[in-house]
Amino acid sequence: MIISVFLAGALLGLSIAAPVGPMGLLCIGRCLDRGLLAGLVIGLGIATGDMLYGGIAAFGFSAMTASISQYAEPLRLAGGGFLVWLGVRALAGHMFAKPEAAEAKAQTIPTGSLASDYLMAIGLTLTNPQTILSFIAAFAAIGVASNHGSTDEAIAVVAGVFTGSALWWVVLSSVIARVRHALSSRARHWIGVASSGLLIAMGLLAALGGFE
Repeated sequence: MIISVFLAGALLGLSIAAPVGPMGLLCIGRCLDRGLLAGLVIGLGIATGDMLYGGIAAFGFSAMTASISQYAEPLRLAGGGFLVWLGVRALAGHMFAKPEAAEAKAQTIPTGSLASDYLMAIGLTLTNPQTILSFIAAFAAIGVASNHGSTDEAIAVVAGVFTGSALWWVVLSSVIARVRHALSSRARHWIGVASSGLLIAMGLLAALGGFE
């Protein structure tokens, strides 16, 4: 039973992570700009955010869920606004930097930058309260919910959510990293310009209607 609950959680985590939205675009952009490690850090931050929301849903913290739902609109606006800011900053970096200079800068990524990117990805993931509602509905369907599932089952399903979500981001980052090596620095530059513009657009949409 524990194994089946873990696998159900992993499938759920994978299904929530897989649709390409602003967070996926952010991961792809970082991977193209800075390489595999940068993409993995963003992806694992997103998986951690999914795990935290999954934990709240699985362990039935109803008061916390109600508080999160109450502040859904401010959270959505904050997350969307921050995505727009990230997109604008990335676009400016691409537009005013020569492709060769950007490539040289990407060769060395400070540890502090990776840590801040990880925390940023967690925070952005948590600004989408719709995620926790999806977890609550899915966990209820598989029998892991407040007052229904055991603690062991709740732990197993949350671990599964993280595993499934993280697996997606590892695969996606690895594929993008391979594509990155096949592209010239100039091609990556213009792809970066386009992806930055898309991130701005998605940030605006996220602020208006939320995102996954």
